[in-house]
Amino acid sequence: MSYDQNGNITTLTRNGDLDSDTSVIAIDNLIYNYDDKYRLKKVTDFTGNSSGFKEGADNEDEYGYDKYGNMTRDDNKDITSITYNHLNLPKEIIFEDDENKKIIYLYNANGQKIKKTIFNSPNVSTVNYQSVFHYENGLLRFLTTAEGYVNFTTEGYNYIYNYTDHLGNIRVSYFLDLRTRSVAIIEENNYYPFGLKHNGYNNISPPNSVYKYKYNGKELQDELGLNVYDFGARNYMPDLGRWANIDPLAEQSRRWTPYNYAYNNPVYFIDPDGMQSDSNSGSSNISLGSEDIEAMVDVGYGRKVVVREKSSDGRSTLEIQDGKRKQNLDIIKLKIKKKMKITSTIQKWQPVVNDFPKSIFIVGLYDDSKSFRIICRDIYSQRKFKFIFDEYIAYRNSDEGARLKSHNLFPSNSREWCLFKTDNSEFINWIIDESTGIYSSNEIIHYFFRTSDDIIEVLSLNEPKCQEVMDNDSDLVME
Repeated sequence: MSYDQNGNITTLTRNGDLDSDTSVIAIDNLIYNYDDKYRLKKVTDFTGNSSGFKEGADNEDEYGYDKYGNMTRDDNKDITSITYNHLNLPKEIIFEDDENKKIIYLYNANGQKIKKTIFNSPNVSTVNYQSVFHYENGLLRFLTTAEGYVNFTTEGYNYIYNYTDHLGNIRVSYFLDLRTRSVAIIEENNYYPFGLKHNGYNNISPPNSVYKYKYNGKELQDELGLNVYDFGARNYMPDLGRWANIDPLAEQSRRWTPYNYAYNNPVYFIDPDGMQSDSNSGSSNISLGSEDIEAMVDVGYGRKVVVREKSSDGRSTLEIQDGKRKQNLDIIKLKIKKKMKITSTIQKWQPVVNDFPKSIFIVGLYDDSKSFRIICRDIYSQRKFKFIFDEYIAYRNSDEGARLKSHNLFPSNSREWCLFKTDNSEFINWIIDESTGIYSSNEIIHYFFRTSDDIIEVLSLNEPKCQEVMDNDSDLVME
């Protein structure tokens, strides 16, 4: 794969089908072309193999868009028209310019899909979504559970269990066959990094036509050859590794094309709802035993494992137990403190100022003998604010990569906020160790200023002063 400077994929190759021991079969050799707004214009496949991306057209302009960046036409899939509602969610998709070949969607006020109607003359079918209940043509087809789903058949209830990987991808679906008293596998899924499903092997007959939730646990919309995943806020095209719509939170990741998926790193990042990618490292709920720390940790989107850290000869070791496997877990760091419960203490912080904005970017940092000062600006207006740390100890600036990796440290409801603080962090522990006793842990506060590009962190002995400033502020005039 290769990319341009904005993170748009420019070339992609895939091998697949039934490879032999001595050769591989190329199913995709794609070249992407973009317009001057970096919207996808044309995709060329030099393999002629339809097992991956299906090249159904050879035009100079194969994709169309509305003024909001939503895809309205896809010549390769014979999609002639896509109309959207006020939430930029598709209302109607027409194929081959035929009113009798289309899909109509209905949503509630929150943008949740509650009904889908497929017209394929002379047939008309419906799918209704009511919380965990899934109806097809007016009949209850299945309901979801914490571990899979319950399939309703003429023989009664059939409990299906899903095994998911660290990204939440559903890999194996199985159930207890009461006739043979043994476990039977009804579906096995393997994926390329950007979500396209492997084909040509591991086929199970008959195929599972009931449950279509697969990559990242999202529903595959395969009616009429649409083949996109519904993530909630957007639809994702796994054959191209791109979204069909602009990220509603694109201003939070301004260094990336708004059509990128998982920051072009889909083996580490996930996108829970189609609005912003996030780390898949999960969170922990830690309880201590007499000799070690043991935690049930969600290391992926829907998968939990046991993490245990033991103390041996003054050194701590970390191991993960997942069934019979054991391996190192680099993404989780635990610090042994016997008979204590270690929890994340990072919390939202509201400065004493009227109507402080939810999203900011940094205008400038100023460090002199008097104080350390941060001037930031509201992303959506010209309002500027100055934070003055009179008794600061240290500060650091982390780039976007560090911001993404530390995203899971913040509260789960913190996506639309920018200021945080904690009295328990590695940064605090480090400064205490380096100061050789000058500072103690109960007097230092760790402040976070989270922007779309980076994180500014400050250690201080007191809360900073915050005030709204104008363009004639002394620090701004000095620039």
